[in-house]
Amino acid sequence: MKLHDVGTRRCRSIAIRGGVALAALISISGCDPEAEDEQAHQDDVDEIVDHLLLAGYSEADISIQTMDVDNDDISSSGSLVVLQGDIHVTLETAQAKAEEATNEFRLWRTPLLVNPGTICLVAVETTSKITTGINDAAANYNGLSSFGLDFEVRAAIYEPLGGRSWQPVVQYDRSGCDHSIQIWDGVDRQGGLAGFPEQQQIGRGIWITRPYPNIYLGSDVEGLSNQVVEHIVTHEIGHCIGLRHSDWQTRSSCGGSGEDENSAVHISGTTRSSHTSSVMKACYSGSESGNLRTEDITALQQIY
Repeated sequence: MKLHDVGTRRCRSIAIRGGVALAALISISGCDPEAEDEQAHQDDVDEIVDHLLLAGYSEADISIQTMDVDNDDISSSGSLVVLQGDIHVTLETAQAKAEEATNEFRLWRTPLLVNPGTICLVAVETTSKITTGINDAAANYNGLSSFGLDFEVRAAIYEPLGGRSWQPVVQYDRSGCDHSIQIWDGVDRQGGLAGFPEQQQIGRGIWITRPYPNIYLGSDVEGLSNQVVEHIVTHEIGHCIGLRHSDWQTRSSCGGSGEDENSAVHISGTTRSSHTSSVMKACYSGSESGNLRTEDITALQQIY
């Protein structure tokens, strides 16, 4: 049963909302005042649910609960619309949420956010093309005003440790780096791969949150346009500092199903809509500009 169908519809809404045959209209003339009051209350419940769905909340977020309360605010034995388990939503509140959703957007982050400071993007013997993409991605973030993170690009070399080339020692200028993200290209995969911020203990009882330490770029990235390379690096940096996919609910940019909501926290001031124009959409195309979108900028400035 869909949330829209909660309760028994009678009188006017049977014909209008339920699409019942014209003969059902006859029932209107037989409605008594008590039934009309009950139907009016049910209509309010339906409207609240409709507004919340329009605002981007899922059906799992919304429940209908029956309360046997008699006061000026809640009618006795009335149905209440409850959001996320414990928030009673009135019609006025639901309308405001729906109106807000038509003008704003929502992006997502992880629970952990990186401690402010300078993040060094360490290009580990990357090709000229990939290095250009890294510099362009850094410029995207450094171009933000009122933003608590700075990015610097550092060239690096690595030497095998004990002959194990898969465990290299990376050498680069670490001066001025509060955090670092090492970027590797030519990896045996497609596209990019990164992770989310991690906590690190730096002293007894002292913890800080650092960006995910590595970005891996597949061997196919070298053959993509400069703009797409910039997009991929910008996207993976976003993950490293705590951004989730903008369309994690649907992965509509990939034409697939959504991801697990674990650790997805909405960014205040944005709606629950699933957006595919963001640089943080799950999948990219060959026509990406490489630039941060307006919604990305607003979200980043909100959290940093």
